[in-house]
Amino acid sequence: MLNIGIQESGDRLDLDPANIWAHAGRDIDSDTAAFEADPEHRAMPTYFLTFPSVKDPSWESRYPGRTTIDIAGLTTWSLFEPYAGSAWMRRGADYERLKDRHTEELLGQVFRFCPQLEGRIDHTELATPLSFNHFLGREKGDFMSLAHTPQRFALRDLGAHTHIPGLRLTGQDVASAGVSGAAIMGGVVASAALEREPWKTSRPDERRW
Repeated sequence: MLNIGIQESGDRLDLDPANIWAHAGRDIDSDTAAFEADPEHRAMPTYFLTFPSVKDPSWESRYPGRTTIDIAGLTTWSLFEPYAGSAWMRRGADYERLKDRHTEELLGQVFRFCPQLEGRIDHTELATPLSFNHFLGREKGDFMSLAHTPQRFALRDLGAHTHIPGLRLTGQDVASAGVSGAAIMGGVVASAALEREPWKTSRPDERRW
């Protein structure tokens, strides 16, 4: 994930708050398989571009003249595994070159959709799978929850209820990746804790999720 900072307001940059999903082609599965087979020479198959500060109506009053942008790309653990035993901020020149390559590719996608940003970016910082291992305690940079495999969704113990009295599980690892998965699971675990389904018993004007 590439974090971008610009010393201008979102209004001046003419940015839309909508997220952008970009794919290399129509066949996402084939594009992903081709990338994983040769990640050294192929572009990432999927990108996600978002504008956090533009979405926040209070941002400009708190941080005037500043804009933040994030873009994530689908990479593979095999590119970063050779550096897994190295220390944060001391991973070597080859690792820094790999980061530079990813940064350049992700910026290319930003300029593809927002050409008005060329020459206006003041700060970039790339988080790699090793960054997520270091700061989030993950194992293979999988910050967007457990892998979405049939085996994961077939786990009977991966749900709101547990065999430990009073213990409930929630979050994206239990439901599905991202903020929406975590939010949905919050409702599910609340239902489990209350032993009722509040969305079925509340009036329509009381529903907030």
